[in-house]
This record gives sequence, C-alpha cells and structure tokens, in this order.
Amino acid sequence: MNLNLEFSQNKEVRLESITRDGLVIERGGTGELSFMWSSGVRALCYVLLRASITDPCQQFELTNEGPVNSLRSSLEGAFKKETNRWVRDVLGDAASEIFTFQTRAHKGSNIYVLGLNYDVLTPSSIQITLNGRKQFAEDIIHLSDQILKKAKWLGPSIEIRTRNTPPPPLKLTGLCNSFRFITFSGVSSAGKDTILASVCESIPSATILKKYTTRPERNREWNYCSAGIDEDEFWKLVQLGKIIFPYEKRDYFYGFDADEFKDAALFGRHLFAVFTHFTEVPKCQIQLKSLKVKTQSYFIEVPEEVAVRRARIRFDISHTERHQRVASIQQDFEDLKSLNLDENYIRVQNLEYQAGIEDTRRAIIPSLKQFLTNEQ
Repeated sequence: MNLNLEFSQNKEVRLESITRDGLVIERGGTGELSFMWSSGVRALCYVLLRASITDPCQQFELTNEGPVNSLRSSLEGAFKKETNRWVRDVLGDAASEIFTFQTRAHKGSNIYVLGLNYDVLTPSSIQITLNGRKQFAEDIIHLSDQILKKAKWLGPSIEIRTRNTPPPPLKLTGLCNSFRFITFSGVSSAGKDTILASVCESIPSATILKKYTTRPERNREWNYCSAGIDEDEFWKLVQLGKIIFPYEKRDYFYGFDADEFKDAALFGRHLFAVFTHFTEVPKCQIQLKSLKVKTQSYFIEVPEEVAVRRARIRFDISHTERHQRVASIQQDFEDLKSLNLDENYIRVQNLEYQAGIEDTRRAIIPSLKQFLTNEQ
C-alpha cells in the first residue's frame, strides 16, 4: 500500500486529502470518500507523520490516560469499536491490517502501544506534502509538532515514545554441537536462583547466563550484568543486539547478555538461564529451535502458601517489596492457569526451603546429565 497525505497550512495545519493507491479521499462532506478534520483524524495524522520517518522496528507508546477525546482514547475507540468507522473511512477496508494496537499494564496504569504492520505499510510508502511541496524528515517533525500544539484535547501530559520492538533476530556466528541451553523458571519465590546455583555445583561445565533488568538492584544479585538500568538504555541495548530475549514482568523489563550466549554457542558450553517470568520460555524455545539450539526447560513447582511464606521472610528486600512480591505470586498462579506445563517443561517440585532444595537438585540431575551428554 502507498499513502500520500496532502496538508495545507494557513492559520492552521489541516489534512486536505489522502491518496491511497491512487484513490483520493478528500476532507469535507459525508460521503464514503471523505472525512472530517476530527480529533481522531488528527491522531491518525500524527501517528502516520511520525511513522513516515521512523525505523520499522519501532512502535509508539501512548502513555497518558487522557480525557475522553485524547489521542489515546480516539485511537482506542477507532480500533476497538465497530460503530466508529473513521479509520476505515480514511484508509479503506485494509485499515485493520495496517496497524497493530494493544494495551499493557505498566506501573499501575495502562500503556497503549500502537505500531504499523510493515508487511502492509512501510515508512517509505508514506509520502507527505504541504501546500503541494514534498516534506522531508525535519519538515515532517515540525508539521507533526504543529498538529500536536494546536490539538488542545491532547493535553500537556501526552508522551509518545518509540520503542525498538520486536528485537532484531538472534544470529549465531557459530554453533558447536556440544552447546546446550537450559532454562529454569517458576512463580516468584519458587527458589529458582537458589536451585540453579545448587545444580551448577554438580555440573562443572555449567555457565550461568547473566541478565539485565530495569528493576532496582537488590543485595546478593550475582547473576545480573546490570540491574536498575534506565528503560531507554535497556531498549537501546536490545536494538544493538546486546540484550536478547527481552520481556516484561510486573512493570520491569528483563533480558539476557547476547555476547555471553553467542560465545557459549560457539565454544560448546552448557549455558543455564533463569527466566523471571515463565510465560516467556515457550517463545524462547521457538526461536532457539529455528536456530537448531538444543534446549531443555525446568519448571520449579511450589505450593502457593509456601511461596508466600518465603516472600514474607525475605530479609534482602523492603517491607513494601515483600507486599509487592506476595501480589506478584498471586498473579503468577493466575497466569499458570493458561500455561501448558507438560508441553514445554520438565516439572520438578521444591516443597520446602532448605531440605527441599537438595531434593529438587537430586530430581533434576539425572535428566539434566542425560541431556548434556546426548549427542542427538
């Protein structure tokens, strides 16, 4: 699809017409091939203007809750309500295929993430003209700022940021046949890190893959390259290919050291990783299967009351963090209801805090050693 957005500017910047694959849709009137200069169309224009000069790996985050006629609510209504047809009127029947639109919770509120489906519409296929003259990057930024400035309904709190997602595909410069990747996951306070450390004492060839996170640093965190890094810095490292398998859990982002992973693959090491959120493991498995990486995943099972008790007696986190951790445990058990553990994991139990760790280690070692030595 190709789009040409024709703007005019006298006292105010207005969209005059959109030409979609040679079909002209003009402002004014009530026909099927016309549109009004409404708040929704302003929102659409802003997104398309910014998208025309944006890297294809980026999306827009609309972080404000906003009033009824805000950019966020206008777009949300256009995408979610069948009775609201203005996006379809402007962009045709393919409108629903052009955009990706989702909602996710972040730090107690909702973030609305809007992106383009670049299989349908790429930045280079969006052309912008103003009073008959083609506009380039600097002009387009100024034009979009004019729309934002005049649109009082956006409010001063609007923040639109681009995030590099999805991450660039993982590429391996070499893959040794002896390389193995083993993951540990489970609900919060299941004892994942403690059990992993115990297991690795029995596996001399084990290397633990370091993590990055935007979560504030805690005491005794030996398995992190960096904790408490800024979100923008985190996603910059993702874009540069320094962080792999990025994911979010409870308002924080996590990912793994790409260089360490690639080195282990090249030299055939046995690499272990703890996934803070178990729902991300199947996605990782799919990606590594396409790269022919041999993987095995363990899920540490624990009763909810045991996990809650462990969270309440932790001394390395604050009182507030303990309450948050209990809430996280409860949410984890809700998330478990939609996960097929038998399909993606080897399930092992960690019922007690001290004796249970040794029992869990003994339960893991036989299948783990078989996996590490299997040449198939």
